[in-house]
Amino acid sequence: SFLEPLAFGTPLDLDLADPMPLVVADAGQMRQMISGFVTNAIEALGEEEGRVRIATGAMFCDADYFSATYLNEDFPEGMYAYVEVTDTGSGMDGETLGKVFDPFFSTKFTGRGLGMAAVMGIIRSHLGAVKVESEKYQGSTFTALFPIQGVSLGRGAAETVEEESASDEKTVLLVDDEAM
Repeated sequence: SFLEPLAFGTPLDLDLADPMPLVVADAGQMRQMISGFVTNAIEALGEEEGRVRIATGAMFCDADYFSATYLNEDFPEGMYAYVEVTDTGSGMDGETLGKVFDPFFSTKFTGRGLGMAAVMGIIRSHLGAVKVESEKYQGSTFTALFPIQGVSLGRGAAETVEEESASDEKTVLLVDDEAM
């Protein structure tokens, strides 16, 4: 359903990982996030011909990468699943780029400016981050990153457990709700 706006003739390129890394996420909210990115991309194209690309996969993210993201709240480095939407549209200048997720900010006359703010809320609620790359007249790329299920991303977690276990002789119980 989130691809309905593309029915008007905008070419859509898909580059989807198979299999996609597993993440803990609400499917409805993920559809809403992708819909927000795609709607934004189509609006950036305006009346001009252009393309929209949706890509998924996994990538290694380090502190340098996270320093250039929104929600760069000291995420541990490691492998993250991503959803990326790229357009060949009008792009954004630095001022617009700095406000893209602000509530009630909009570059168009109609609309309430809540679409991208809602997308940010979804990403935040899924413990993710988002990176936006754009240049005026060069298009934009929105990359949402999410922790991969079953991949430990904690810094020094094993060292902490060892120190506590050695000095306090505690037992750790790990429960996994996976059907496997």
